[in-house]
Amino acid sequence: MNIDPNINAKIEETMKTKTITSNSETAEQKQQDKQAEQQQKENEAADKQKKLNAKINKELKKSLKEDQNFYVKGDKRYNYSPFISSIKYTGQESSDRANVQVNTDFIELDNESKSAVAEKVQGVIGATLATVKDDYTEEKQDQGAGLFFYLNKRAVGHSSLLNSHKYKWYNIN
Repeated sequence: MNIDPNINAKIEETMKTKTITSNSETAEQKQQDKQAEQQQKENEAADKQKKLNAKINKELKKSLKEDQNFYVKGDKRYNYSPFISSIKYTGQESSDRANVQVNTDFIELDNESKSAVAEKVQGVIGATLATVKDDYTEEKQDQGAGLFFYLNKRAVGHSSLLNSHKYKWYNIN
């Protein structure tokens, strides 16, 4: 039985095509697996950050309430606290940030007094982060957190991007 030599060539070509297709599918599957693994790592990191932020916010709420109680009892070292309604940490792994809700009495302060209150808020955040975050350093505390100040939903000021201890206040009157 003679086999046409063209058939052998066709069979070999078909086998090569199947091998190339198989290798291509394997490479594509590896890429999809790698992307899925990366997405899972990102999701786990986001979940971890969310839990950490919740813990930090719980401690910030507790600290602010304690400071407000000390002020009500006459301790003037906590004189910043009656101007603050809440502090919400919104930081990520690489940056510390917080939204600070103020009350209408804060708006009546001059800019220097607002900045003094903001520095006290920096201290509360720094002390809280030092107790909650394992990797919080003295250098990070010196840098401070990026702060954004709001009266309800209206922005009233923020810390500088390059220096978290300098503040920009908006005239909202």
